[in-house]
Amino acid sequence: MKIFQAMKRLLAITIILLSIASCTFINVSRTLNDVESYIMERPDSALAVLESIDRVDLNTARTKAHHALLHAMALDKNYIDVTEDSIAKVATEYYKKHGPRRNYARALYYLGKSYYYNEEYDKAILEYSKAEKVAEGCDSLYLGMIYSGKSYTYNCNYNSSQEAYYAQKAYEIFSKLNISSYTRAALYRLAVSYHNNDEYENALNVYNRIIDESSDVDFVLLQSLLGKAHTMIEIEDSDYFVIDNLFRKAHNEYHAEFEERDYWAWIYSLYKIGSNNEAEAIMNNIDVSEEYTANFWKSRIYAFLNDWESVYKYDRLNDIYQNKVIENILEESLETYQRDYYQSELESSEYKVKARTMGLIGVIVIAVLVVIIICLILNKYLTKQKEEKEKLLEYAEEIRRQLSEAEKNDFPALKRKYLSLYKTRFETIGSLSEQYIQAEGRSDIESLMFKKVVTLIKEIKNDSTNRARFEAMLDEDLDMIMTRLRNEMPKFSETDYSIFSYLVVGFDATTISRLLDISVNNIYVHKHRIRTRIEERHPEHASQFLEMLA
Repeated sequence: MKIFQAMKRLLAITIILLSIASCTFINVSRTLNDVESYIMERPDSALAVLESIDRVDLNTARTKAHHALLHAMALDKNYIDVTEDSIAKVATEYYKKHGPRRNYARALYYLGKSYYYNEEYDKAILEYSKAEKVAEGCDSLYLGMIYSGKSYTYNCNYNSSQEAYYAQKAYEIFSKLNISSYTRAALYRLAVSYHNNDEYENALNVYNRIIDESSDVDFVLLQSLLGKAHTMIEIEDSDYFVIDNLFRKAHNEYHAEFEERDYWAWIYSLYKIGSNNEAEAIMNNIDVSEEYTANFWKSRIYAFLNDWESVYKYDRLNDIYQNKVIENILEESLETYQRDYYQSELESSEYKVKARTMGLIGVIVIAVLVVIIICLILNKYLTKQKEEKEKLLEYAEEIRRQLSEAEKNDFPALKRKYLSLYKTRFETIGSLSEQYIQAEGRSDIESLMFKKVVTLIKEIKNDSTNRARFEAMLDEDLDMIMTRLRNEMPKFSETDYSIFSYLVVGFDATTISRLLDISVNNIYVHKHRIRTRIEERHPEHASQFLEMLA
């Protein structure tokens, strides 16, 4: 008894724990779904909620993957660089196996972006390329973001043509989606790519469009002001007072965050308009961290000042640094990217070939099984048909024999009378029997004879006129036996009446079964039932009826 009570308590505790776990799972899942619904509009709130969730409550692979994906999205939307690839990897590993495709594409995108922030551009391109294939046809928004990510990455690899190609594709997608914020960002990226491909007039046109259409001061507007200034510097006969004004507006009025290259370009424009003191003041306050950028602009400044010795110095330093940087990026990074990417594509192709091969084998196996099953069913059907043909033709032979015997004087008169009603049909059946014997083995003739026999038997079975005539003959010869049977046993079926009449005439069970199209066993069942019901009811002429069934 105590053991039973202990088991009951254990069961109760287990149920409670499962209920708590289930509730926790439901609550976490509901929270994650809610966050996903507003993460694009309120990424700061989404991030706060996601970071407040206890990791212990993420007790399933699905919730862990969903949380990781949303966390990566929230960090990105809050302009926080995701440098830890582990966050996105949790999501990619799960969604690759379980789907949906849309989430798998997004997870790959953020994994690629984490590699981009870590300056692992080869890995970034690889993941972006995977994401691109998955996102096609299922997530246009993220496909545009993937194209934009690839454009930024190719920019870092000094691949200007690919940078421009993907910038254009991103802009086309966002334009179709008609999402203003994404379209403006894509326009800015397109302008940058034009600049990097020395298409300065195109770049300038795009920058002007962004500036003219901007109603609010945002990142895109600030970067476009700076981008326009940089582009104008590259165009001969540009108005450097306009360029200086662009830098001043961005820096002093809008308080834009300047990168080193922005300060150096502004310094250069100040020298061009004669504001040397202001230029030197800004120069002295620059914390140089980008050696290449500093050397590049110092060379241009000193060239304008005709200090060719300094130009030579900074050109030499720039060449050394540039060659080193570009060599590392182009030879190591892109080489690795190409190797990894094409290896990945190769493995993917091999997997697809294997999958297609296994699928084809599966289809062939199924097809063979279907053919075997069809053959078995067909064989069973043909065997049954053959047996049926043989039975009918045996019956035809029996009818032929009986017809021949009916011509003899010793054949029962009633049977002879009955056969005479269907003399023509029975003669045809008999003829078919003889043809069958002569043409045995020819399936076409056998099939034709089978159909004719079936037709004739149906005609005999459904011939109500001759049926009535037959019962009238029985009444005439046997003291109104059929009329008495119908009056005294009114609950008999027509089949019962027919079987009784055929038994009176003297037909065997096999012949009756063919005439009525029922099994031989059923003939015996009917005969027994007819006898039993007569005995139970005790009609006036029961003895006469039973005598006929003997």
